[in-house]
Amino acid sequence: MYQPNLLYPMGTMFPGYVDSALIPLLVRQLKKKGLEVDVIIDRNNALMYLVVNNVLTCNLVAVFYDLLNAPPISHRDILNNWADRIFDQIRMEAAELSIPDVLRRRIRTELVPTYTVQHPDFSYARPFPGGLSMILSIVHAAGTTRCTTEGLRIRPLSVDELFYYGQLNTDAITITITQKSGPTTCLSGPSPFIAAKAANMPAVIKQHAIEAPHGLFALIPQQHLLFVAPATPDDLSGQLQTLVDFARFAIIDAQRNNPLHAVSRDIFYFSPEGACETVTCSNDPAVQELLSNPQISPANYHFSAQKYLSLPPAFEQRFSRADHASPAQQNAQ
Repeated sequence: MYQPNLLYPMGTMFPGYVDSALIPLLVRQLKKKGLEVDVIIDRNNALMYLVVNNVLTCNLVAVFYDLLNAPPISHRDILNNWADRIFDQIRMEAAELSIPDVLRRRIRTELVPTYTVQHPDFSYARPFPGGLSMILSIVHAAGTTRCTTEGLRIRPLSVDELFYYGQLNTDAITITITQKSGPTTCLSGPSPFIAAKAANMPAVIKQHAIEAPHGLFALIPQQHLLFVAPATPDDLSGQLQTLVDFARFAIIDAQRNNPLHAVSRDIFYFSPEGACETVTCSNDPAVQELLSNPQISPANYHFSAQKYLSLPPAFEQRFSRADHASPAQQNAQ
């Protein structure tokens, strides 16, 4: 059966009429109302939608069907009505977010690569180990919006309070899939804030009843994924080698299939005292094949894996105490 392309509705409208005439008219009407509008075209799914004030995402399918069912002479009035409806939604959204309790419920923390937020819009961002930053986002019925420095100035709560409630809300996000692979546990869900749970690892350990008296390792390859593995001092070298092999496939998958939501290519260690540091060096040129080629040769794999692991002195010292050999000592045995 013939499926019409939603970008070019049929009927009284010729192909191109929507995106060359009607949608620009709608955008102009919204801009006259003082709104910022971006037109997004998803050709893979034959969809077009608007992002208004970085707050509201408006799928234009309903607009198209209204236009299809009306004569061309009424198209301008239809678009004017849609502009009024969108403006009212934005106004209601702004009013809701001026209420402190509403904002407390809807704020989230988000973990992102620092290079993606290195401009004044995110000067409030807080540093996280491994070249990452913590920012704030607000959830909406239509999606999420990242908070900017300018946007935070009009909020009724301080940045410190927003980070506090944002992390509480992120900690409370439901994990829909818990999958174990040996000592490693994969925590995942549809939310883009799963990775940010790593900012409060004690809460993760408590919620999932993880026994980690010696601390634990974590991987944060994508926004919706968090891998954790309790450290095993008796065979730390073997565990690290296993984690390298495990991590690289998760990293390759993120880069190939979900690059816009990739977070980190490193392995993190969280100590029992709450400190966090990386135990890898993902920026080393010698490890790029390891983190991009699933068919890397055994010789190159061994060389790159050794370069990838970059254990901090404090980490080595921790595991050389209490009758445990350090990873370097275990390798020498």
